[in-house]
Amino acid sequence: MATYTERLAQFARQLRFDDLPAQVVEDVKLRVLDTLGVCFVTTGMEYAAQAAEVARGLAGAGPCTVVKRGGGWSAPGAAWMNGALAHGIDFDDVHGRSIMHMSAVVVPAGLAAAEAHDVGGEELLTALVAGYEVLIRMGLVAPGEFHARGWQATGVCGSYVAALVAGRLAGLDEAGLARAMGQCGVFGTGLRATADDGTWSKPLCPGWAALGGLVAVELGRRGYLAPAAVLEGRWGLYNAYVGLERCDLAQLTRGLGSEWETPRASYKPYPTSGSLQSVIDCALWLQKEHEIQAEEIEEIELVVGSESVRRYLTPQDVKVRPPTTYAARFSLPYVVAVALADGRVDVGSFTEEKIRDPRILALTQKVRHTIDPEMEVYPRRRPAWVRVRTRGGTMHEHRERIERGSPENPLTPDGVVAKFFANAERAIPRQRAEAIHRAVMQLEQLKNVRELMSLVA
Repeated sequence: MATYTERLAQFARQLRFDDLPAQVVEDVKLRVLDTLGVCFVTTGMEYAAQAAEVARGLAGAGPCTVVKRGGGWSAPGAAWMNGALAHGIDFDDVHGRSIMHMSAVVVPAGLAAAEAHDVGGEELLTALVAGYEVLIRMGLVAPGEFHARGWQATGVCGSYVAALVAGRLAGLDEAGLARAMGQCGVFGTGLRATADDGTWSKPLCPGWAALGGLVAVELGRRGYLAPAAVLEGRWGLYNAYVGLERCDLAQLTRGLGSEWETPRASYKPYPTSGSLQSVIDCALWLQKEHEIQAEEIEEIELVVGSESVRRYLTPQDVKVRPPTTYAARFSLPYVVAVALADGRVDVGSFTEEKIRDPRILALTQKVRHTIDPEMEVYPRRRPAWVRVRTRGGTMHEHRERIERGSPENPLTPDGVVAKFFANAERAIPRQRAEAIHRAVMQLEQLKNVRELMSLVA
């Protein structure tokens, strides 16, 4: 009987562009565009400069491109750097139930492999869809279980899928793809320790997974022996990280090739955790509807589930006074405070100056929380409930049952495009951004993906 790696390899190898619904193709093109836009925001950040120095030194030269940093990179080096850029400010997409940041792994791995092997846009899109569909299902096997144990699921699972995407683009057969996936058991990473101090490790997870996948492809191409049951075996991924008794392995192939999960992933309207999108919408609605001024606020009450307390309200000192801009992205008190104080939340809300703004820090210290069992729905949904008490005792409150950007409350395609331009124009002229937009939205017509990458270089 075929192992799951063999079955997934068969799917990835046999999928054809003509098999893909038009809706899925158009959605993936938007995801490529969204990913590149985020990369343009992060490329000038300090963490990116340091990571780029290391990547250049370790990975060597080659034919591939890093966004805004030019060509001449090896495929693993480009995959690592573009992955780190894509996840640098948590503005990339996420599939809610599986908690997978798919694009930050799949797109960098695909672009690097496509450049390295002179692949066209149609073939790239097909490989990307295969990657999205498999990575999401890897998370659906055990929704939330990796995170509950302190792992970032994307980092742990991403290299397996990067190997599938890059391996297909490199021309590996099914056996070679299965071997490449088998090697990824030694490349898994992604401890969530950074969640408690806001340091810079988390953005590296998708990039490192993409790098691992490309290295695994080179081993698979050479026939390097690898475990066949790397996912389901007693020493495999799921038993080692979660425990097979808590997994539904059938999710790996259920509906594969007939039910498309990719369009069900969320685009983020705000550069912070997916679980905080709806609470920001609540705070912004209250601020606008009631014209609330920061100095009038006496108390802010958040009605939350226990998972929100664990992830976004503790350690209390870090969440009330975030020590870094990255820590601020995972602080419920901070995102609510900046929304109420400024009436907006965008890339500029997470700067060194902003996180030390006395006006905002005065509000973070007024945040209280109440646990409501009805809010214990993570990771299926991410609702929010905010109450604001102003001077004189007036209480204002608002609830959001479904986060904006999710499939049930989606950003429109025009909204995703607008997000891309807002991000890209932080680093490049409008004319260049328009050329990139045209190239991505006509990706299946490109004879060589280098036509696109020359525009982002």
